[in-house]
Amino acid sequence: MSRENFGSRMSFIIVSISCAIGLGNIWLMPFRVGEFGGALYLFMVVGFAFILAIPVLLTEYAVGRGSGKSIAQHYQVLQPEGTKWHWASYMCMAGNYLLLMFYVMICGFALGYLIKAMTGELIGQPGEVITASWRALTGSGGQSFSLMAAIVVGCILTCYFGLNKGIAQVGKYMMGGFFILLII
Repeated sequence: MSRENFGSRMSFIIVSISCAIGLGNIWLMPFRVGEFGGALYLFMVVGFAFILAIPVLLTEYAVGRGSGKSIAQHYQVLQPEGTKWHWASYMCMAGNYLLLMFYVMICGFALGYLIKAMTGELIGQPGEVITASWRALTGSGGQSFSLMAAIVVGCILTCYFGLNKGIAQVGKYMMGGFFILLII
């Protein structure tokens, strides 16, 4: 099977941005800026992004481009002969599974609240009702599992359609919706 590449540079940028921007950045950043020092906090976040995050990101790009392989196989291609760097790929895969477990549940809860928002269930309700709704959502194993399963099936379908017709297309729509929400 031949390896699929991005159809355009813009598709790559959109998918990269989609992977980098999380819900926590949108929900928590204004709170944290106000709570932890305003502009100073924001400058420190940007500074640490340049010091830590961008070098790691560029390293990931270099390893991916240099090996042309997945996270499970890139060390086998790039490691010097006789070394054991391929053991690090197990840590990379374990990290991905841990992140997947966390984000699938968070996305499932977000899907649950999207459904509640679309039905208008929580409009005008006092804080106690909204808190009880959250507790009911997170306390119900069956409902949490159903929402998580819906997210997993959606992700599988997205990956089934491939890089350009699946991941890049979904990324374009999601980023468009994201920017509309930011403007609102």
